[in-house]
Amino acid sequence: MYTRPKTLLPNRLAAYLIITFGVVAAALPALANMDWESTAGILAGVGVAASAVVTWLRGWQKDEENNLAEYKRVNAVEPADEVTILRKELDGIGAEFELATAHVRHLSEELAKQ
Repeated sequence: MYTRPKTLLPNRLAAYLIITFGVVAAALPALANMDWESTAGILAGVGVAASAVVTWLRGWQKDEENNLAEYKRVNAVEPADEVTILRKELDGIGAEFELATAHVRHLSEELAKQ
């Protein structure tokens, strides 16, 4: 089963940074008492940065999907293969059981002779 890593991945870091950057950029004109032209320039820059990050995040998600598909393809076990594996394991257990039974029978015969 595929599990996601627990570490902070670059795609999540980029999402958190763009959200933080957007909030700071939106508050900056009001806090710095800027004129409307400067405010428009800052917001346009935030929009361009956000679109670049969104494009990058979409590519990252497609890459994750491809990696997951490849992982599933490589690690897929056909039901027939699984049955064959189980039969081999059971045959091995059966052979060990027969060997142990023969050993116990032999020991019992040795004890009976004494």
